[in-house]
Amino acid sequence: MKILILSETYPPNNPGGVGKVAKFISEGLALSGFRVDVVCFDSKQNTIEKHGNLRIFRIKENEAESGFPVTDARKDKIIQLLDTLHSSMEYDIIHDIGGYQFANVIEEFVNGVNIHCISHLLMLMKPYVEARGIKGELVDYFYEFQKKQCKKSDAIIVTSTSDKEKFRTLYPDIRKPLCLIYNCIEIPYLLNINKVNEWRKKLLGESQLVLFFVGRINDPVKGADRIAQFVKNLNDSHIDAKLVGTNLLGVDSNSVFGVPFLDLGRLNEDEFYNMLAAVDFVLCPSRYEAFGMLPAEAESLGVKVIASNIGGLRETVGNIHGSLQLNNSGWKNTSQSTINHINSFVGKWDDNRKITIPEIFSCETIINKIINLYEKIDVDFDSKYIPK
Repeated sequence: MKILILSETYPPNNPGGVGKVAKFISEGLALSGFRVDVVCFDSKQNTIEKHGNLRIFRIKENEAESGFPVTDARKDKIIQLLDTLHSSMEYDIIHDIGGYQFANVIEEFVNGVNIHCISHLLMLMKPYVEARGIKGELVDYFYEFQKKQCKKSDAIIVTSTSDKEKFRTLYPDIRKPLCLIYNCIEIPYLLNINKVNEWRKKLLGESQLVLFFVGRINDPVKGADRIAQFVKNLNDSHIDAKLVGTNLLGVDSNSVFGVPFLDLGRLNEDEFYNMLAAVDFVLCPSRYEAFGMLPAEAESLGVKVIASNIGGLRETVGNIHGSLQLNNSGWKNTSQSTINHINSFVGKWDDNRKITIPEIFSCETIINKIINLYEKIDVDFDSKYIPK
C-alpha cells in the first residue's frame, strides 16, 4: 500500500496544527507498514528526508508563491514533483491535509488514475473566512474551491461533531463517506520538572496566576480582542493575573490586548511543553476551531483550559478538573461564578505534572480509524500488510 500525503506545513519548521496532523498520520501509517510520502512546503530549502517507510519532500517557495488562492508557480512545483514521484511509485491513496490547498493540483494529478482521495477538513472554509471578516465574492470562491475538492474525494474526514453537522449544511449535495476522526495528541518529550519550575518562577514573578493565550495575535478568528476585558475583569476582582504567549509575528500586542503581555518568543518543542506545564490556565477565546490542538495538549499536561464553547473545543476541552467553556459574551461580561472559579486556584499550582493522553486522542486509535476508513472505501490492501 503506497500513500501520498499533501500538507501545507510539516514540523519542525512550522509546528502549527495542520503540520502536526500530517506528522502523526504519516508516522503512524509508516509504522503500521505502509509506504508513505509527504509533500509539504518549507521556506528554507528543498530537502528530502527518509525515515524507514516514510519520505518527506519539502518544497522551497518564495513568499510571493504562498497563501491562497494557490498560485500557478506553487501549483507547477507540486505537479512537477508529483509527476516525478508517481512515475517511480504508483500511489493507492492521497490524503489532502487541509482540504482546500491542493484541490486544483489533485484534480490534474488524479485524472484517469486510480487513486483514492481523502480530504481532511481541518477548517470548514466558509465559516472560517467569514469569521475573519472576509465577505462577498471571496467567501464564495473559498466555498466553491473546497466543494470542488470534496467532490473529487472518495471520503472526507472532519475533526468534530459540529463540523460534521456543518459540512452537511454547507454541502448537502455531497454524499461521500464523512468520518469523524479526532486529531492525535502526541507530546514527544518527557517533562523536565526542574525546567518546569524554572519557567514557573520566570513567568509568575509577583503575580498570582499565569494565563497563556493560544493563537496568532493578529488573527480575529483566535479572538485576541476578547482577552483585554477578560483579564481586566479578573484584575478588578483583585486577581493579579499575568498574560503570556508567543507573539511570533511581531504584532503590537499592547494595541491588541490593552493589558501587559509577556512575549515568550519562538520556543523549541521541549522548551514549549515545559513552559506550558508551568502556567495556571490556557486561554482559547476562538470564534471558530475545528479541533483545538493546543488546548487538548494543555489538558494532557494537566493544565486547565478556559475556552470558547464552539466547534471542536466543545469536545476537546473539559477532560480535567478546573477547565471551563465560555459562551461569546462570557469573555467580555465575565460572570462572578467564573471569577470565583478562577480565584479558587490562586496559590494552588504545583509541579505534579505528568502527561496523560485520553485514548480517543491516541495515535493508535486515530490510525486504526483511518485504516477502517480505507476498508470502507474498498481500498485493496497488499496481502503482506499486517496492521500493527
